[in-house]
Amino acid sequence: MLFIHDPRPRRKSHVRGAWIFGAICGYRATNHHCGEVTIRKACPISAHSSETELREQGAVFMPRFDSAGLVTAVAVDHASGALLMLAHMDAEAIAKTRQTGFAHFHSRSRGRLWMKGESSGHVLKVIEIRVDCDQDALELRVEPAGPACHTLAPSCFYRRIEDDGSLARIEDA
Repeated sequence: MLFIHDPRPRRKSHVRGAWIFGAICGYRATNHHCGEVTIRKACPISAHSSETELREQGAVFMPRFDSAGLVTAVAVDHASGALLMLAHMDAEAIAKTRQTGFAHFHSRSRGRLWMKGESSGHVLKVIEIRVDCDQDALELRVEPAGPACHTLAPSCFYRRIEDDGSLARIEDA
């Protein structure tokens, strides 16, 4: 394993003490956990690549957290493609999700980590995690074990805004 720590000062969007995974050596990082990296083979990213190039074109997971240390995450039903919910994840939630295979989020209202379905049993089994182009949003492809919404609707997106501004329930959501 190769450990490369980037000593440069962190901007607010970075997690303090973040690791740059193999970028300096021009290698692709295939696995990482809490700063550990497994290197398999070279990739076309050079030592002169910008952080933006590494984030957008590289093979390294480098989440771009907001000033509160969060990224936006959406859960999508793996089988149907239906949008189930939107939440936020911090580094701990991402690590716990990857470790357990079940969706964990950072609750802004509770100010803590929570596993979706921890009280209801309506957990989200994670099949795949995708990251957007600039790595500030995640898509969790999941198998839901029940309704995704706390209102017991299959999706949190169960109403649409009508032309007059009123809300109408969507019957298939």
